[in-house]
Amino acid sequence: MSFSYQRHLQCSLFLVGAMACLPFLNPHHYNPIPSFYAEWWAGLLGLLASSLFLREPARQDLRLPLGALIPFALIALFLFQLVAGKVHFLHQGLLFCLYLIWACLMLLLGRVLVREAGLERLAQTLSFGFLCGGLMSLLIVGLQLYRPDWLGLEFIFPTRNGQVFANLGQRNQFADYL
Repeated sequence: MSFSYQRHLQCSLFLVGAMACLPFLNPHHYNPIPSFYAEWWAGLLGLLASSLFLREPARQDLRLPLGALIPFALIALFLFQLVAGKVHFLHQGLLFCLYLIWACLMLLLGRVLVREAGLERLAQTLSFGFLCGGLMSLLIVGLQLYRPDWLGLEFIFPTRNGQVFANLGQRNQFADYL
């Protein structure tokens, strides 16, 4: 049985919806970068979703969105600073460029998904992903408040001073996500 293009398109849509949900449920927050794991989960899901570009129909009539010029301009600005000797930490600049290239890939994927599946279906997928993430976050808040001992809640971020914030680690981020 071959993996059809329509099935691959559905999987890519599912993975884009998962990008709106799963990284926000990550319970691992360590210094110095508390959101490191969530960012890399989003990156991995985005790369898996962009595997749609391995199929010929997705590459047909492929045009770079106009919004992709902004990340490319920022990469050019970084390269200008690098040549001018103003970059003190090269690895941070290269990581910055990697994030910008990923953003361009996601812009291109969004354009292909809108072309192939339609804007309405993409919007519904993202909305469903945010809805599922919000409901799971509320469930996590309930578990943070009541902490039933019989569950063994290693996957739940503990509360601080009675404040709840699901697995996002900060109240303001939790409020923004909801």
